[in-house]
Formats: sequence, C-alpha cells, structure tokens
Amino acid sequence: METSKQRLLRHRAARYTLVTTMLSYVTPISMALIFTSIIAGGLPALTALGVRNVFAQLGILLAFLTGSSALESSVRHQATKAWKGYAIELEDNIRQKSYAHIQYLDMPTLEQYSLNKMSHLTYHNPLRIRTFLETVPNQILEQIASFIIGSTIMVLIAPISLLLALCILPVPYFLIRYFHDRLNTSYQLLGESEQNVSTQVLNSLSGINVIK
Repeated sequence: METSKQRLLRHRAARYTLVTTMLSYVTPISMALIFTSIIAGGLPALTALGVRNVFAQLGILLAFLTGSSALESSVRHQATKAWKGYAIELEDNIRQKSYAHIQYLDMPTLEQYSLNKMSHLTYHNPLRIRTFLETVPNQILEQIASFIIGSTIMVLIAPISLLLALCILPVPYFLIRYFHDRLNTSYQLLGESEQNVSTQVLNSLSGINVIK
C-alpha cells in the first residue's frame, strides 16, 4: 500500500528518531564528564589536548552540553514533524482508495452498508490510522534504539548488570502482553458499540423530517 514517496518519508522519519535517541545519551554522558572534571581536577583527554585549566574544561563541557541539547531538541522536532507528514500522506492515500473502492461496488453490496459505516471506512478509520502512525512507530523505534545503545554501554561498563536486567526482562514482557490482549478486546468492543450508537443517532436524525 505504501508508495515510493511514503517509503522515503518513513525512512527519513526513522533516521531522525535514531539520531534523536543517540543524542539523548549525550546529556548524561556530558554531565558525568563535568562531575568527573570537578572531582578529579580535570579530564586527561582535554589535558592532553592542551586545556589544563579546570574552569576552561568546564566551559568546553558546558558549551558541548548546551549545543548537544539544542541539537537534540531540533532533531526531535524534525522527527515529530516527519512522522506526522508520513501519517498524513498515508491517511490521504487510504481515504482515496477506500472512496474509490466504494464507488465501484455494486448495488447489492452497497445496500449492506449503512451511511455511517461508509463514513467510518472513508473518514474515521483513516483518521485513527493517522493518529497511530504519528506517535507509536516513533516511540517504539526510540525504545528499541535506547535498549540497544543502553545495552552496549552496560556491556562495556558492567556486563553483570546487563545480565541481571535481562533476567528480569521477561516479567514486564508477559505483563504487557497480558494487559495488551485485554485492552485489545476492550477496544474492539468499544469500537463496535461506538459504531452502533453512531448508526442509531444518524438514523434517528435522518428520520426526524419524515416523522414531522
């Protein structure tokens, strides 16, 4: 269903998300370097580069921290904007194809669908898909990237801590899976109830003129 343009938009948004996730680790690392410089009286790496004064090192680290935070905010904004652009583009494509598909249906098939169901197919369902695509893929990709980067850092610093974290990881996974299944069933029932209520309201409103 994706066009080449939509695929490019998705890949662009995913790249922004990955860059944002990597930049999010710069802030805690910079803070750690600042405290290390204060406690140890300077960083050996900056000292080797000729910056021996502690206050000069702090100035460099603070400038780096400020610049990285500003860059992260800018890239995060671009990621949000890119995901919204991708979602809107896909929503418009789905709506056009749904409308075109309904136009080519024969009369016996059209009579099986109420006006409210057709409006759900051409408007409400694409709108829900757009709302989903604007936030969920960005969040999932950011969490996966954070897990990979964080795991890599823990392997380099404290491998035992990573093993302990992986041991308890199945517990929240099964809890999330359990509540996800229950929520999925509830949302399906809620959607059906909402559609039935909307159909009844629409039928009642359309019959007022006939009754009067």
